[in-house]
Amino acid sequence: MVFRALSVVQIFLSSPKKKFVSLVNYISIKVDVFRTQRDTAMQSYNIRLSDKPFIDRVKFPYGFRKAGDFSIAEADLLTKYGKTLLNLESGTDSPQSSDEQHFVEFVAGKVPASNSLEKVWQKYVHLARGKRHFYTLHSTASNQSDFDEDYTDESFDVA
Repeated sequence: MVFRALSVVQIFLSSPKKKFVSLVNYISIKVDVFRTQRDTAMQSYNIRLSDKPFIDRVKFPYGFRKAGDFSIAEADLLTKYGKTLLNLESGTDSPQSSDEQHFVEFVAGKVPASNSLEKVWQKYVHLARGKRHFYTLHSTASNQSDFDEDYTDESFDVA
């Protein structure tokens, strides 16, 4: 791995300065993304872990990781804490810590999302319960009258 990285740097050092600058920018972006994911994954929450992993087979039949809507860190957070968050949202469980109380207030709309777990839950609710828009290039004849002013439902007498 180190040899491969050094060879890439040597290639860019031998090429024009513009390519080297783009490599440095690329590396700095990757490092920032890694730090963000690491900080999200390492952040601890004072919320109970679920006994079983949270799985939504209706909206995400192949799991949160394979859905393409969540990052790996977000999918892991939903899998770990999802059942507890769902029970807190529905009122089945009562909050036992300050983080759980804050989440209940967040779900009620009293406070904005303050941590990554609340933001992930907000994203999940939007994707799972929100209206999905479906765009098409072809309209059916049943709604043609909505778009065509000359269209009438009357039958035409040819003779």
